[in-house]
Amino acid sequence: MPANRVHPVHSLGPFSPVVTSLSASGVKMTSYAEAVGFGGRKNGDLWETDVAIDVAVKDKDGAVLQRAQDFTKQRVGSPRGECIVGSIMRDKVTGKSGTPSLPFIVR
Repeated sequence: MPANRVHPVHSLGPFSPVVTSLSASGVKMTSYAEAVGFGGRKNGDLWETDVAIDVAVKDKDGAVLQRAQDFTKQRVGSPRGECIVGSIMRDKVTGKSGTPSLPFIVR
């Protein structure tokens, strides 16, 4: 489950990667990781998944600067310098999890 820094994403699948890990302070960044391999369960005539995502921004030494549990499209900030945004994607159907991460630099 790789993570990518991308231009804003409007649906699953298509995305346009940003080719640098540098970002100016205050500029919105979008991180995109597509959840694959998660379990499903029957709900009437449909199948559904149930995934919870926790996000943490860490400094280059791994100290947590900011954390958001059960993350839904919200703003997570970071200071200037080298950082890593990481997530834990928890499959509530099977109990499995994945941990994509993405390094970036804020100037």
